[in-house]
Amino acid sequence: SERRSDRMGRENYPPERARKALRAYHAKVCIFTGFLYRIRGRICRFYSKNRRQVKNAGGIVPDVLVGETQKNPLLQKLTADFVLFDYINKNYSVQDTARISPKTYSYTQVDFEKFLSFLREQSYTYKSESEQFLDSFVNHTKKEQLHLDSQIQALQKQIDVQQTQMFEDNKELIQKELASYIIRTLYAEAGQTEYLIRDDEFVTEGLKYLSDKTLYNKILKP
Repeated sequence: SERRSDRMGRENYPPERARKALRAYHAKVCIFTGFLYRIRGRICRFYSKNRRQVKNAGGIVPDVLVGETQKNPLLQKLTADFVLFDYINKNYSVQDTARISPKTYSYTQVDFEKFLSFLREQSYTYKSESEQFLDSFVNHTKKEQLHLDSQIQALQKQIDVQQTQMFEDNKELIQKELASYIIRTLYAEAGQTEYLIRDDEFVTEGLKYLSDKTLYNKILKP
């Protein structure tokens, strides 16, 4: 295209006329072939058979939006510290396939209590980013000879209480992650996928639309 533009500019057209001709040529390519790209700040538009408009440079927007999954700091830390890995390797083996199946398995409160006992046995203490910031703050107060010991101790107690409570507050999420790890350990990725799709919100929403012709046809319209 650049060589074409250069040749047109030198041999047939003044530079400005050549640029206009090239833009018109690109626009035709965009319209007739469905190529989607931005031409000098302009947006190419493509229409599906049902006249649904698609624009370039905007990414793909899903027809149905499902709630965004947010990352959980506690779960991320447990994973990074290999706590889940160590717990499962110590407590589960191939013999457990006799009682655990991807189709029916669910993590119970008894299982969760065993996990908490394992944490206590390992003397594991969750240290949040807030507590790490507090440690840094304490070091700065010492360097600057600030006397804030009583305030810091009070804040530390509050952090300890809330960090302990985080395990209970996030129990359902931890249980689901543990169950996923257990199934993966016993049945590899195929079993883990079979387990996860049982209540995956994306799969559930997709099946809802596939099983309802009215909903399905609705999203195909402009």
